[in-house]
Amino acid sequence: MNNIKLVSILTLAILTSCSVNPVNNIVKSESINTTIQKFTDTTLIGEINFPKSFNTKATQEEIATQSTVSIIKSPKSNDANTTVAVGLTDNLGKFKIVPNKSFQPLLGEIYILEARKRLGGEGKPIITLKTFIKWTNSGWTSITGKNIFINTKTTALAILSGHDSSLVEPDDTIERMKVTADIVTMSQITANIDSSKIEKIDTLVKACLIDNVDPVQQINYLNGSMSYKSNSQVIDEITASKFVTFSGKVYDVHGKEVTGAVVSAYATDSNNMSWFGDFQETLEGFYVFRNAPVGGSPIFINVNKDGWASRGKLEILKSNLQGDPSLNIFDFKGIDSIQDEPEISLLKVNSQIITISSDGDSYINQTNTPKNNKPNILQLSNPLSVDNVGNIPSLSSIDSNNIEIEMTFSELIVKEDVENYFRITSQSGSVINSNNSGVQFIWSDDDKSVTFKTNKAFLANKSGDEYKYLIDFTQGFRDLAGNVSINRRYFKFGQTQINDFAVFSVKNVP
Repeated sequence: MNNIKLVSILTLAILTSCSVNPVNNIVKSESINTTIQKFTDTTLIGEINFPKSFNTKATQEEIATQSTVSIIKSPKSNDANTTVAVGLTDNLGKFKIVPNKSFQPLLGEIYILEARKRLGGEGKPIITLKTFIKWTNSGWTSITGKNIFINTKTTALAILSGHDSSLVEPDDTIERMKVTADIVTMSQITANIDSSKIEKIDTLVKACLIDNVDPVQQINYLNGSMSYKSNSQVIDEITASKFVTFSGKVYDVHGKEVTGAVVSAYATDSNNMSWFGDFQETLEGFYVFRNAPVGGSPIFINVNKDGWASRGKLEILKSNLQGDPSLNIFDFKGIDSIQDEPEISLLKVNSQIITISSDGDSYINQTNTPKNNKPNILQLSNPLSVDNVGNIPSLSSIDSNNIEIEMTFSELIVKEDVENYFRITSQSGSVINSNNSGVQFIWSDDDKSVTFKTNKAFLANKSGDEYKYLIDFTQGFRDLAGNVSINRRYFKFGQTQINDFAVFSVKNVP
């Protein structure tokens, strides 16, 4: 037993004499490990970034969220196109990739950083965007520098390099772009490739995304030019700049996005060359038209939905390359919103169309608030009595011997409502409606329009040459589903004119 104790004491003495400050050694070991970990940390942080002017719903909401982002070895490496690490984007398009610790990139080694997402279920297209990244021993840099973004322009550069590396090597692209608040600026890439070339390819990439096709797979390279096929039409770098994408959303009068509205668009130029866009059915209000001609004739855009009041726009398209996020986005909202409630889409007095509720009546687009309000009797007779009151006739010198007022409705309505609530009020306060003798309401065969007739001499025993009259309803009329017409939206006079009254004047004919 004593021998065992002696051996233990001797062993402890030997171990103690051999160690040199073991605590210090542990600290040094941890310091070395920390240095190695810092040196070999290959974590990559980045973001899929789309310009604000890129207004494709599928791309914004589907590609940017839960896309697979992969670090892939370049085609020139020994194990080309091998995926070495994978991550997923969050709902803002941001991602973080943490490769396995065994992954040790070499200084200056180039990799492909690729984002992929299937748009919808099985059988739907896969969309790919990419960039190049480079290891610097202290971290990653990329086409957009140390702030790593995957966008349409980095994809354009990567596609060009992939098709012809003699024009631009992957290493030539590193740190050639800068992204600041969604604005991308580019420096000269090579002697032969400048920013204008990348802008043209970028247009093709965006066109592919809008077409829901993969730009990496669909853009081809031939004789120094790139193109892709959209249906039967070949879109190349030159034609892409001559065509634009326009889009927008359709809202109802309550500010809700409308699903199931049909949007159509067409244009005819001076040479009678026509462009017709495919009919679009809105989903959550969204619509988009591709490859429309830019810089030519105005584009007519129409929105229809069964049983709803339709709307139309006349717009001038501008090049998508201008970088203005507000260009070519045409929403149907406010005064342009469609509505399930009925309205009078066409108003005539003695066969003359009334295009405004009162001469000079107009709307402030930002608030859709009419400048002219409905006048009372005193205001109707005196145009100087109150500012911003609609008391100036939009039609004048109507023959008093025979008055016909024709109204066309946006849909079938309750006829009794019209006959009970419609009225004409003179500037003296007299009212003509269905209670007056000699008044007729004559409905069309399809019940979509009615003509109010009276042969009463309006100006009998009145003084003066002209006498003003106000057309309005005492309350809203209903459609067959029970929806009531909206106050201040009874009459649709034109694209920017809508109100619940109209003013005309009658000439006193002896």
